[in-house]
Amino acid sequence: MWVGRRSTMSGSSRRATVYSTTQHAAPITASNAFGRMSLVSLPVCKATQSSWSTQKTSMWASASVLGHRSVHSAVSGSKDAPVINPPGRKRRLLILGCGWAGYRVARDVDRQKTDVTLVSPRNHFLFTPLLASTTVGTLEFRCIIEPVRDIANIHYYQASAKELDIQNNRLLCQSLFDKDVDENPTPGNEEEKAKFWLGYDDLVIATGGQMQTFGIKGVAQHAHFLKELNHARTIRIRLLQCFERANETLATEAEKRKLLHFVVVGGGPTGVEFAAELYDFLRQDVKRAFSEVQPYVRVTLVEASNNVLTAFDEKLAEYAKKTLQNHRVTVLTGISVREIEKGQLTLSNGDKLDFGLCVWSTGIAPQDFVKGLSFSKDRAGRIHTDDFLNAISPKAGAAIATAEQFESHSNIYAIGDCSTALTNAYPATAQVANQEGVYVAAQINHKAKGEPVVPFRYQSKGMLAYIGGYTAISDTPWLKLTGTKSWILWRSAYLTTLITCSKKLLGGMHWFNTFLFGGEVSQF
Repeated sequence: MWVGRRSTMSGSSRRATVYSTTQHAAPITASNAFGRMSLVSLPVCKATQSSWSTQKTSMWASASVLGHRSVHSAVSGSKDAPVINPPGRKRRLLILGCGWAGYRVARDVDRQKTDVTLVSPRNHFLFTPLLASTTVGTLEFRCIIEPVRDIANIHYYQASAKELDIQNNRLLCQSLFDKDVDENPTPGNEEEKAKFWLGYDDLVIATGGQMQTFGIKGVAQHAHFLKELNHARTIRIRLLQCFERANETLATEAEKRKLLHFVVVGGGPTGVEFAAELYDFLRQDVKRAFSEVQPYVRVTLVEASNNVLTAFDEKLAEYAKKTLQNHRVTVLTGISVREIEKGQLTLSNGDKLDFGLCVWSTGIAPQDFVKGLSFSKDRAGRIHTDDFLNAISPKAGAAIATAEQFESHSNIYAIGDCSTALTNAYPATAQVANQEGVYVAAQINHKAKGEPVVPFRYQSKGMLAYIGGYTAISDTPWLKLTGTKSWILWRSAYLTTLITCSKKLLGGMHWFNTFLFGGEVSQF
């Protein structure tokens, strides 16, 4: 097994790197065509091969693992955990995460020439741009997910990454399930989770991020995040509970005003689109099903910067703000949140807002696994990468200032929201993550064929945002559009971007059904 350092190559020789298709061969550069770089041995693999038969007896089968890989260690300590995918005829690719970046790599890589393993606590891909639509019933949850197991010829483990051993090219994983197969998964019960090592020849870190709380007191306990499908389900349940409880005859005037005050913190695309979907829900479904309490409904959007959708063109952002205000959404800009208590939010100016539901969408922070890695990172904690999306580390004794003072890990890629290029910081969006996934899969395929690799170049296709009332804004390199025409573009773009034909058909049917008959207000 080899681990090359691209930063040690200069100029054209770096870009002309050719990878041998022979297993465990070193990369050969144009300037060193008849020589080889130093090989890094994998002692763990020999140990694994020799003790594989004995380890089988101490392992238990997990329902989340496929075929012959359905084995976990009964010992929770990392030292005793086995490596369960020893080297074989194919080059081993290990992917962490099944978001936009990781899922794209798994789909696009040549799985006939590469042994692909995917590790993620979530066993599905989530089409996040339409997540807000599921909170109010515009779309059903299954419209925006794709099962990981539908990808042919991959090994999937429902587990989380815990420790990266770069020297031995292996990753320590922890199963999502307890060792007792008769018990349901117990959150936070670390000692009852089985651990195991996965070896790799190429590693893709695409773990995404977690919600950013900025250390504000009470956010995790009293606000609802909107990043995962279970978040959307929780919001939908709470939203309907607020209306049902406010509709009870015993509810006082003050209780009704509090229950039906919905606060959205964060004026980015997710926060704005949730407020927009909420407006449609109030205008259509609440008017029909909860007409008696509709006058009590209020929606407030809080944004710390001076405007909403600051990544968009300034005129488009201002148009979006005015449209939300016309939809009776109170937009508070230049104000941050100081503290959140049960049912009450305190702003930076001292004002207090009572609420029935608070949705928190203020950006992302690194996952705990990424925080513990030794790679170079930016101030937000994202992994620095070179022009080839390889993770980089500071050279020993180097004063960190320029790209030349870093060394690249040529078999470790960091893509998606957990990373950023050292020389060109890309936005943490689904579009960037998807393009990075396409690029990394292509580069791995090139390496398998012995073809040269090329640097990554991001090409923005523009941004879209729904702002309610069948209106949207479109900010593209060739077009700035608002209103209903922009909404048609927004809906068409996302419908055609859904991964499979079945989801495109299902999503289109649900949109058409909601347009004709309204959304579902049943609580389940």
